[in-house]
Amino acid sequence: ENLRAIFEPLHLNRRIVCFDTFEGYKGFSEKDKTTAIHKEGTYKVENDYAHYLQELLELHEKSNAMGHNYGKHKVIKGDCREKLKEFFHDNSHEVVALAFFDVNSYDPTLKAFEMIYERMIPGGVMAFWQLTRNSIPAEGMVYSKEIMGKYNHEIYRSQFYPGLCYLIKK
Repeated sequence: ENLRAIFEPLHLNRRIVCFDTFEGYKGFSEKDKTTAIHKEGTYKVENDYAHYLQELLELHEKSNAMGHNYGKHKVIKGDCREKLKEFFHDNSHEVVALAFFDVNSYDPTLKAFEMIYERMIPGGVMAFWQLTRNSIPAEGMVYSKEIMGKYNHEIYRSQFYPGLCYLIKK
């Protein structure tokens, strides 16, 4: 919300939708490299954290320009492989301009990518938090095996955080 407020302070229609299990990582399989901190269930948060995050987003909205127009952001609790499908079914008009991935397991990353890419506008950005990290290879494996050479895009690496890479849909 803060970046939206800086770069598009008067854009009333820009919405943020957050998908998270809030139960830690999900979907690890034999394709994934698990570690002590990257495995099924790590980074689980308290049961009411989704509600807390929704309230926090609303407070940020209210504090920005056009603060009277709040409540447009959503926090959706659940597995992104199921919830993205439901979201796009229920919101057939929605398109995506920016998606940020921090999923860290192969199958959920691939399924989420496929669903989002077909709804992404030309020039849209998909950012991957761990694309080049050897210790968490899922995003990099999805990119090299499933995306590279198959989807029309350009890829860039952040100069500020080397593991953060983003692609721009052509």
